[in-house]
Amino acid sequence: MTAFKILFFSYYFLPNVGGGSWSTYYLSLSLSRQGHKINLIVPNVQYALSIDDRIAKILEKKIHVTLHRTPILSIPRKLAPLLSTFFLFFKGLSVGRDSDIIVCQFHPHHFVFVVGLLVGRIFRIPVVARADDIYREMGRRNLGFMDRLIKVVNVFNEHFVKYAKAFLVVNSENKEILVSRLGKNASNCHIGLSYNGVNLSMFKDAPNKEQARKSLGIELRKKVLLFVGRFSGEEYGIEVLLKAMPNILTKVPNSILILVGDEMTSNQQELVNSLGISKHIKIYGPVPNKEVVKFIVAADVCIGPLMPTSTIPLKVLEYMACGKPVVTGIKSISEDLNPNFNFLVVPPEPKSVAEAMIKVLQNEEYARRLGSNARNLVKKFDWDRISKNLEKILISLVAKEEF
Repeated sequence: MTAFKILFFSYYFLPNVGGGSWSTYYLSLSLSRQGHKINLIVPNVQYALSIDDRIAKILEKKIHVTLHRTPILSIPRKLAPLLSTFFLFFKGLSVGRDSDIIVCQFHPHHFVFVVGLLVGRIFRIPVVARADDIYREMGRRNLGFMDRLIKVVNVFNEHFVKYAKAFLVVNSENKEILVSRLGKNASNCHIGLSYNGVNLSMFKDAPNKEQARKSLGIELRKKVLLFVGRFSGEEYGIEVLLKAMPNILTKVPNSILILVGDEMTSNQQELVNSLGISKHIKIYGPVPNKEVVKFIVAADVCIGPLMPTSTIPLKVLEYMACGKPVVTGIKSISEDLNPNFNFLVVPPEPKSVAEAMIKVLQNEEYARRLGSNARNLVKKFDWDRISKNLEKILISLVAKEEF
Protein backbone atom coordinates (compact mmCIF):
# COMPACT_ATOMS: atom_id res chain seq x y z
CA MET A 1 0.00 0.00 0.00
CA THR A 2 1.30 3.44 -0.97
CA ALA A 3 2.06 5.59 2.05
CA PHE A 4 0.31 8.93 2.36
CA LYS A 5 0.75 12.18 4.24
CA ILE A 6 -1.25 12.71 7.42
CA LEU A 7 -1.76 16.08 9.09
CA PHE A 8 -2.49 15.22 12.73
CA PHE A 9 -3.88 17.84 15.13
CA SER A 10 -3.87 17.02 18.84
CA TYR A 11 -4.37 19.19 21.92
CA TYR A 12 -2.76 16.73 24.33
CA PHE A 13 0.76 15.47 23.86
CA LEU A 14 4.01 15.04 25.75
CA PRO A 15 5.15 16.24 28.25
CA ASN A 16 1.51 15.77 29.34
CA VAL A 17 0.92 12.14 30.35
CA GLY A 18 -2.87 11.93 30.34
CA GLY A 19 -4.82 9.44 28.26
CA GLY A 20 -5.25 11.91 25.39
CA SER A 21 -1.49 12.25 25.03
CA TRP A 22 -0.81 8.52 24.96
CA SER A 23 -3.53 7.82 22.38
CA THR A 24 -1.95 10.42 20.06
CA TYR A 25 1.51 9.04 20.81
CA TYR A 26 0.78 5.39 20.07
CA LEU A 27 -1.44 6.00 17.05
CA SER A 28 1.27 8.23 15.56
CA LEU A 29 3.90 5.60 16.34
CA SER A 30 1.94 2.80 14.68
CA LEU A 31 0.94 4.83 11.62
CA SER A 32 4.53 5.97 11.07
CA ARG A 33 5.71 2.35 11.32
CA GLN A 34 3.23 1.51 8.58
CA GLY A 35 5.08 3.96 6.34
CA HIS A 36 2.86 7.03 6.53
CA LYS A 37 4.38 10.50 6.82
CA ILE A 38 2.91 12.45 9.74
CA ASN A 39 3.00 16.15 10.52
CA LEU A 40 1.89 16.25 14.16
CA ILE A 41 0.77 19.70 15.35
CA VAL A 42 0.29 20.28 19.09
CA PRO A 43 0.00 23.42 21.22
CA ASN A 44 2.82 24.52 23.51
CA VAL A 45 0.84 24.36 26.76
CA GLN A 46 1.84 24.45 30.42
CA TYR A 47 0.08 21.17 31.15
CA ALA A 48 -0.83 20.25 34.72
CA LEU A 49 0.19 16.57 34.53
CA SER A 50 3.61 16.66 32.93
CA ILE A 51 6.80 14.63 33.04
CA ASP A 52 10.32 16.03 32.80
CA ASP A 53 11.00 17.69 29.41
CA ARG A 54 14.18 15.64 28.95
CA ILE A 55 12.28 12.37 29.24
CA ALA A 56 9.53 13.69 26.98
CA LYS A 57 12.03 14.54 24.23
CA ILE A 58 13.50 11.03 24.37
CA LEU A 59 10.04 9.54 23.94
CA GLU A 60 9.13 11.95 21.14
CA LYS A 61 12.09 10.84 19.03
CA LYS A 62 10.87 7.24 19.05
CA ILE A 63 7.69 7.88 17.06
CA HIS A 64 9.40 9.21 13.90
CA VAL A 65 6.96 11.99 13.08
CA THR A 66 7.58 15.63 12.21
CA LEU A 67 6.48 17.37 15.39
CA HIS A 68 5.34 21.00 15.35
CA ARG A 69 4.83 22.52 18.79
CA THR A 70 3.27 25.96 18.53
CA PRO A 71 3.85 28.76 19.53
CA ILE A 72 7.49 29.06 20.62
CA LEU A 73 6.50 30.44 24.03
CA SER A 74 4.27 28.24 26.20
CA ILE A 75 0.64 29.20 26.76
CA PRO A 76 -0.80 29.31 30.31
CA ARG A 77 -2.99 26.24 30.88
CA LYS A 78 -6.25 28.10 31.58
CA LEU A 79 -5.94 30.25 28.46
CA ALA A 80 -4.70 27.46 26.21
CA PRO A 81 -8.03 25.98 25.00
CA LEU A 82 -8.87 29.30 23.31
CA LEU A 83 -5.46 30.81 22.49
CA SER A 84 -3.99 27.63 21.06
CA THR A 85 -6.72 27.61 18.39
CA PHE A 86 -5.11 30.40 16.41
CA PHE A 87 -1.60 28.99 16.55
CA LEU A 88 -2.77 25.50 15.54
CA PHE A 89 -4.73 26.93 12.61
CA PHE A 90 -1.88 28.97 11.14
CA LYS A 91 0.64 26.18 11.67
CA GLY A 92 -1.75 23.83 9.87
CA LEU A 93 -1.91 26.23 6.94
CA SER A 94 1.88 26.48 6.79
CA VAL A 95 2.68 22.75 6.80
CA GLY A 96 -0.47 20.99 5.65
CA ARG A 97 -0.86 21.93 2.00
CA ASP A 98 0.47 18.65 0.59
CA SER A 99 -1.39 16.44 3.08
CA ASP A 100 -3.68 13.66 1.89
CA ILE A 101 -5.88 13.57 4.98
CA ILE A 102 -6.35 15.24 8.37
CA VAL A 103 -6.75 13.41 11.67
CA CYS A 104 -7.99 15.46 14.65
CA GLN A 105 -8.19 14.73 18.32
CA PHE A 106 -11.66 15.78 19.49
CA HIS A 107 -12.34 16.99 23.01
CA PRO A 108 -15.60 18.66 24.06
CA HIS A 109 -13.86 21.66 25.66
CA HIS A 110 -11.15 22.46 23.08
CA PHE A 111 -11.34 23.69 19.49
CA VAL A 112 -8.80 21.40 17.80
CA PHE A 113 -11.52 19.65 15.80
CA VAL A 114 -12.92 22.90 14.42
CA VAL A 115 -9.38 23.95 13.44
CA GLY A 116 -8.94 20.67 11.56
CA LEU A 117 -12.22 21.15 9.73
CA LEU A 118 -11.27 24.66 8.64
CA VAL A 119 -7.87 23.55 7.36
CA GLY A 120 -9.50 20.58 5.63
CA ARG A 121 -12.03 22.84 3.93
CA ILE A 122 -9.28 25.19 2.72
CA PHE A 123 -7.10 22.40 1.31
CA ARG A 124 -10.11 20.28 0.22
CA ILE A 125 -8.97 17.15 1.98
CA PRO A 126 -11.02 14.78 4.19
CA VAL A 127 -11.07 15.12 7.97
CA VAL A 128 -11.29 12.26 10.47
CA ALA A 129 -11.91 13.00 14.15
CA ARG A 130 -11.10 10.67 17.02
CA ALA A 131 -12.85 11.55 20.27
CA ASP A 132 -11.38 10.51 23.61
CA ASP A 133 -14.45 12.13 25.20
CA ILE A 134 -17.63 13.39 23.57
CA TYR A 135 -19.19 15.12 26.56
CA ARG A 136 -17.83 16.80 29.66
CA GLU A 137 -20.30 16.19 32.49
CA MET A 138 -18.63 12.96 33.76
CA GLY A 139 -21.04 12.64 36.67
CA ARG A 140 -20.20 15.95 38.33
CA ARG A 141 -22.97 17.20 40.61
CA ASN A 142 -21.88 20.76 41.33
CA LEU A 143 -21.18 22.68 38.15
CA GLY A 144 -19.32 25.96 38.54
CA PHE A 145 -19.06 28.79 36.03
CA MET A 146 -16.26 27.11 34.05
CA ASP A 147 -18.17 23.84 33.91
CA ARG A 148 -21.23 25.60 32.52
CA LEU A 149 -19.07 27.45 29.99
CA ILE A 150 -17.49 24.17 28.93
CA LYS A 151 -20.96 22.72 28.32
CA VAL A 152 -21.62 25.59 25.91
CA VAL A 153 -18.33 24.88 24.15
CA ASN A 154 -19.33 21.20 24.02
CA VAL A 155 -22.56 22.07 22.18
CA PHE A 156 -20.60 24.30 19.78
CA ASN A 157 -18.11 21.53 18.96
CA GLU A 158 -20.83 18.93 18.59
CA HIS A 159 -22.55 21.07 15.96
CA PHE A 160 -19.60 20.49 13.61
CA VAL A 161 -19.44 16.70 13.93
CA LYS A 162 -21.58 16.27 10.81
CA TYR A 163 -18.87 17.95 8.70
CA ALA A 164 -16.26 15.26 9.37
CA LYS A 165 -15.93 12.43 6.88
CA ALA A 166 -15.56 10.05 9.80
CA PHE A 167 -16.02 10.60 13.54
CA LEU A 168 -14.60 7.87 15.73
CA VAL A 169 -15.34 7.29 19.41
CA VAL A 170 -13.62 5.00 21.91
CA ASN A 171 -16.55 2.85 23.06
CA SER A 172 -20.03 1.68 22.13
CA GLU A 173 -21.75 3.81 24.78
CA ASN A 174 -20.25 6.99 23.34
CA LYS A 175 -21.33 5.96 19.86
CA GLU A 176 -24.90 5.41 21.02
CA ILE A 177 -24.98 8.77 22.84
CA LEU A 178 -23.53 10.65 19.90
CA VAL A 179 -25.88 9.13 17.33
CA SER A 180 -28.82 9.95 19.60
CA ARG A 181 -27.68 13.56 20.04
CA LEU A 182 -27.00 14.13 16.36
CA GLY A 183 -30.33 12.72 15.27
CA LYS A 184 -30.76 12.97 11.50
CA ASN A 185 -27.33 14.59 11.18
CA ALA A 186 -25.74 11.28 12.26
CA SER A 187 -26.15 10.02 8.69
CA ASN A 188 -23.97 12.84 7.30
CA CYS A 189 -20.70 11.24 8.42
CA HIS A 190 -19.42 7.83 9.39
CA ILE A 191 -19.75 7.35 13.17
CA GLY A 192 -17.41 4.52 14.09
CA LEU A 193 -15.32 2.97 16.84
CA SER A 194 -11.61 3.41 17.53
CA TYR A 195 -11.00 1.88 20.93
CA ASN A 196 -8.45 3.08 23.42
CA GLY A 197 -5.50 0.75 23.49
CA VAL A 198 -2.49 -0.53 25.36
CA ASN A 199 1.13 -1.04 24.35
CA LEU A 200 1.42 -4.74 25.13
CA SER A 201 5.15 -4.77 24.36
CA MET A 202 5.74 -2.69 27.52
CA PHE A 203 4.89 -5.73 29.63
CA LYS A 204 7.11 -8.30 27.89
CA ASP A 205 10.22 -7.32 29.81
CA ALA A 206 8.47 -6.11 32.96
CA PRO A 207 10.16 -6.90 36.28
CA ASN A 208 8.59 -9.42 38.62
CA LYS A 209 6.72 -8.30 41.70
CA GLU A 210 9.70 -8.57 44.02
CA GLN A 211 11.95 -6.61 41.64
CA ALA A 212 9.32 -3.92 41.09
CA ARG A 213 8.77 -3.40 44.80
CA LYS A 214 12.48 -3.26 45.50
CA SER A 215 13.01 -0.55 42.87
CA LEU A 216 10.08 1.44 44.26
CA GLY A 217 11.01 0.98 47.91
CA ILE A 218 7.82 -0.93 48.80
CA GLU A 219 8.01 -3.68 51.41
CA LEU A 220 7.05 -7.17 50.23
CA ARG A 221 4.80 -7.72 53.25
CA LYS A 222 2.56 -4.80 52.25
CA LYS A 223 -0.76 -5.25 50.47
CA VAL A 224 -0.72 -2.64 47.72
CA LEU A 225 -3.84 -0.93 46.39
CA LEU A 226 -3.06 1.08 43.26
CA PHE A 227 -4.85 3.91 41.46
CA VAL A 228 -3.19 5.39 38.36
CA GLY A 229 -4.22 8.60 36.62
CA ARG A 230 -5.98 11.80 37.48
CA PHE A 231 -7.81 11.97 40.78
CA SER A 232 -8.02 15.70 41.66
CA GLY A 233 -11.70 16.08 40.85
CA GLU A 234 -14.97 14.74 42.23
CA GLU A 235 -15.73 12.93 38.97
CA TYR A 236 -12.87 10.50 39.67
CA GLY A 237 -14.30 9.24 42.96
CA ILE A 238 -11.08 9.27 44.96
CA GLU A 239 -12.94 10.51 48.04
CA VAL A 240 -14.95 7.28 48.09
CA LEU A 241 -11.73 5.30 48.03
CA LEU A 242 -10.19 7.35 50.83
CA LYS A 243 -13.28 6.87 53.01
CA ALA A 244 -13.06 3.12 52.38
CA MET A 245 -9.50 2.89 53.69
CA PRO A 246 -10.27 2.76 57.47
CA ASN A 247 -12.51 -0.29 56.92
CA ILE A 248 -9.90 -1.93 54.70
CA LEU A 249 -7.21 -1.37 57.34
CA THR A 250 -9.40 -2.97 59.99
CA LYS A 251 -9.31 -6.28 58.09
CA VAL A 252 -6.00 -5.91 56.25
CA PRO A 253 -3.85 -3.65 58.46
CA ASN A 254 -0.74 -3.94 56.27
CA SER A 255 -2.52 -2.29 53.32
CA ILE A 256 -1.12 0.75 51.55
CA LEU A 257 -2.85 2.89 48.95
CA ILE A 258 -0.61 4.20 46.16
CA LEU A 259 -1.84 7.04 43.95
CA VAL A 260 0.15 7.71 40.77
CA GLY A 261 -0.14 10.53 38.27
CA ASP A 262 -1.65 13.53 40.05
CA GLU A 263 -1.62 15.63 43.22
CA MET A 264 -4.25 15.76 45.93
CA THR A 265 -6.43 18.81 46.34
CA SER A 266 -6.44 20.58 49.71
CA ASN A 267 -9.88 19.10 50.44
CA GLN A 268 -8.64 15.59 49.72
CA GLN A 269 -5.62 16.09 51.95
CA GLU A 270 -7.88 17.34 54.74
CA LEU A 271 -9.99 14.21 54.33
CA VAL A 272 -6.90 12.00 54.60
CA ASN A 273 -5.85 13.79 57.78
CA SER A 274 -9.30 13.59 59.33
CA LEU A 275 -9.47 9.83 58.64
CA GLY A 276 -6.03 9.28 60.17
CA ILE A 277 -4.76 7.29 57.18
CA SER A 278 -1.87 9.47 55.97
CA LYS A 279 0.80 6.88 56.82
CA HIS A 280 -1.04 4.33 54.67
CA ILE A 281 -1.02 6.48 51.52
CA LYS A 282 1.80 7.23 49.09
CA ILE A 283 1.39 9.75 46.29
CA TYR A 284 3.51 9.95 43.14
CA GLY A 285 3.12 12.66 40.51
CA PRO A 286 3.07 12.14 36.74
CA VAL A 287 5.44 9.41 35.57
CA PRO A 288 6.30 7.93 32.14
CA ASN A 289 4.47 4.81 30.94
CA LYS A 290 7.51 2.61 31.57
CA GLU A 291 7.54 3.62 35.22
CA VAL A 292 3.79 3.05 35.54
CA VAL A 293 4.39 -0.60 34.64
CA LYS A 294 6.51 -1.03 37.77
CA PHE A 295 3.71 0.26 39.98
CA ILE A 296 1.17 -2.07 38.37
CA VAL A 297 3.44 -5.09 38.73
CA ALA A 298 3.99 -4.18 42.39
CA ALA A 299 0.24 -3.95 43.13
CA ASP A 300 -2.03 -6.58 44.67
CA VAL A 301 -5.24 -4.92 43.45
CA CYS A 302 -5.79 -2.07 40.99
CA ILE A 303 -8.56 0.49 41.09
CA GLY A 304 -10.45 1.77 38.07
CA PRO A 305 -12.74 4.79 37.97
CA LEU A 306 -15.52 4.64 40.53
CA MET A 307 -18.02 7.11 39.07
CA PRO A 308 -20.40 6.09 36.19
CA THR A 309 -18.43 7.47 33.23
CA SER A 310 -18.65 4.38 30.94
CA THR A 311 -15.13 4.70 29.56
CA ILE A 312 -12.20 2.56 28.45
CA PRO A 313 -9.41 4.12 30.52
CA LEU A 314 -5.86 3.42 29.41
CA LYS A 315 -4.90 2.64 32.98
CA VAL A 316 -7.48 -0.16 33.16
CA LEU A 317 -6.17 -1.69 29.94
CA GLU A 318 -2.68 -1.56 31.46
CA TYR A 319 -3.94 -3.23 34.65
CA MET A 320 -5.48 -5.95 32.47
CA ALA A 321 -2.32 -6.44 30.42
CA CYS A 322 -0.44 -7.04 33.65
CA GLY A 323 -3.03 -9.59 34.81
CA LYS A 324 -4.07 -7.65 37.89
CA PRO A 325 -7.48 -7.88 39.59
CA VAL A 326 -9.44 -4.64 39.13
CA VAL A 327 -12.10 -3.11 41.37
CA THR A 328 -14.24 -0.48 39.67
CA GLY A 329 -17.60 1.28 39.98
CA ILE A 330 -20.93 0.39 38.43
CA LYS A 331 -21.09 1.72 34.84
CA SER A 332 -17.63 3.22 35.16
CA ILE A 333 -16.20 0.89 32.51
CA SER A 334 -17.61 0.41 29.02
CA GLU A 335 -19.49 -2.81 28.30
CA ASP A 336 -16.95 -3.34 25.51
CA LEU A 337 -14.60 -4.62 28.25
CA ASN A 338 -17.24 -6.98 29.70
CA PRO A 339 -16.72 -5.52 33.21
CA ASN A 340 -19.01 -7.91 35.08
CA PHE A 341 -16.84 -10.82 33.97
CA ASN A 342 -13.38 -9.23 34.05
CA PHE A 343 -13.60 -6.92 37.08
CA LEU A 344 -15.16 -6.72 40.51
CA VAL A 345 -17.85 -4.08 39.96
CA VAL A 346 -19.30 -2.32 43.02
CA PRO A 347 -21.50 0.66 43.93
CA PRO A 348 -19.38 3.82 44.37
CA GLU A 349 -19.75 4.08 48.14
CA PRO A 350 -17.14 3.45 50.85
CA LYS A 351 -18.57 0.30 52.43
CA SER A 352 -18.95 -1.56 49.13
CA VAL A 353 -15.53 -0.48 47.91
CA ALA A 354 -13.92 -1.60 51.18
CA GLU A 355 -15.65 -5.00 51.05
CA ALA A 356 -14.49 -5.51 47.46
CA MET A 357 -10.89 -4.64 48.27
CA ILE A 358 -10.87 -6.96 51.28
CA LYS A 359 -12.32 -9.80 49.20
CA VAL A 360 -9.60 -9.48 46.56
CA LEU A 361 -6.79 -9.05 49.09
CA GLN A 362 -7.85 -12.06 51.18
CA ASN A 363 -8.78 -14.44 48.35
CA GLU A 364 -5.72 -15.02 46.18
CA GLU A 365 -7.42 -17.55 43.90
CA TYR A 366 -10.27 -15.14 43.16
CA ALA A 367 -7.78 -12.34 42.48
CA ARG A 368 -5.78 -14.60 40.15
CA ARG A 369 -8.92 -15.60 38.22
CA LEU A 370 -9.99 -11.97 37.72
CA GLY A 371 -6.54 -11.04 36.48
CA SER A 372 -6.36 -14.02 34.12
CA ASN A 373 -9.74 -13.22 32.56
CA ALA A 374 -8.72 -9.62 31.98
CA ARG A 375 -5.34 -10.51 30.47
CA ASN A 376 -6.98 -12.75 27.87
CA LEU A 377 -9.42 -10.04 26.74
CA VAL A 378 -6.97 -7.14 26.54
CA LYS A 379 -5.08 -8.65 23.58
CA LYS A 380 -7.70 -7.26 21.19
CA PHE A 381 -6.95 -3.73 22.44
CA ASP A 382 -3.32 -3.58 21.32
CA TRP A 383 -2.48 -0.16 19.81
CA ASP A 384 -1.09 -1.74 16.62
CA ARG A 385 -4.39 -3.49 15.96
CA ILE A 386 -6.37 -0.32 16.67
CA SER A 387 -4.05 1.67 14.42
CA LYS A 388 -4.57 -0.76 11.54
CA ASN A 389 -8.34 -0.32 11.84
CA LEU A 390 -7.85 3.45 11.75
CA GLU A 391 -5.59 3.06 8.72
CA LYS A 392 -8.33 1.22 6.82
CA ILE A 393 -10.66 4.18 7.31
CA LEU A 394 -7.98 6.64 6.23
CA ILE A 395 -7.19 4.59 3.10
CA SER A 396 -10.86 4.50 2.13
CA LEU A 397 -11.17 8.26 2.45
CA VAL A 398 -7.94 9.05 0.62
CA ALA A 399 -9.15 6.75 -2.20
CA LYS A 400 -12.56 8.49 -2.01
CA GLU A 401 -14.30 5.18 -1.36
CA GLU A 402 -17.53 4.74 0.61
CA PHE A 403 -17.57 2.81 3.88
